[in-house]
Amino acid sequence: MSTGRGSAVAFDLGGNRTAESGKELLDDGEAGFSSRTTLLSLPQDFRRSDLRMIKLPAPAPQLGNPSPLGLLGFALATMIGGAQKLGLDEEGGSFIAAVAMTLGGIAQIIAGILCFYKNNTFSLTAFCGFGLHWFQIGLTLSLTLSGIYLPSSTYNGLAGVYYGLWTLFAIILTVATFRINKVMTFTLVNVVLVFGFDIGAQFQHWAERASGVFTVGATLGAVYLFAADIINELFGEPIIPLWPSEAHKDDFIASKGYVPRVHYHKEATSSAVQ
Repeated sequence: MSTGRGSAVAFDLGGNRTAESGKELLDDGEAGFSSRTTLLSLPQDFRRSDLRMIKLPAPAPQLGNPSPLGLLGFALATMIGGAQKLGLDEEGGSFIAAVAMTLGGIAQIIAGILCFYKNNTFSLTAFCGFGLHWFQIGLTLSLTLSGIYLPSSTYNGLAGVYYGLWTLFAIILTVATFRINKVMTFTLVNVVLVFGFDIGAQFQHWAERASGVFTVGATLGAVYLFAADIINELFGEPIIPLWPSEAHKDDFIASKGYVPRVHYHKEATSSAVQ
């Protein structure tokens, strides 16, 4: 391809030259760039056949914020589970199993998978992890109520190990929240305490009550984050404060002027989406 004095040349999607530098492009009678043109800085003698040598990046898809869905499922399932621990439904029951599997399980798993497309590893791991946990709780309870599964004599010991591992997992997530915001940290600290007392709840009734108390804190934190995600984004300003860390503020596009989403990193999409 020969070279010459460069200028901005516009081509439509069919590869036809539509305008050159300094000329105004019109679309439906209004000034501005046509939705079907792409400006390239090319030599004057650029030929249509040369377009085969150029690969333009595909436009980034417009994606919504999946975090409110995950937070909704987390809050409702956590509070229903906590209500049982506090004695409001000692028998358990099919209602708790249904909430655990649908809102606690399926809703959070869907939100976590969608966070994958936002390049958001933290929310992907948290929502899918907690979602699978709640789905397991609901499935175990359903099988127990139907008589298909009866806990063995070693159930409490294995459950204690299980909740111990979940406590470790929650602690790691809590450390990560130090770079996000204080509300997220408050929520995860309560989750750590819930799982921690769930270990003791396998052997002592008072520990189950203590775990139920901290589910209230985890639920309130999740509801607060849910409200901030929805309201702040729609109003375009931080109506509900989240107290983000200084490092986390730098993760967001400056043109927004505020932290628009709890888990939304600028690396998640190209600037075209924002």
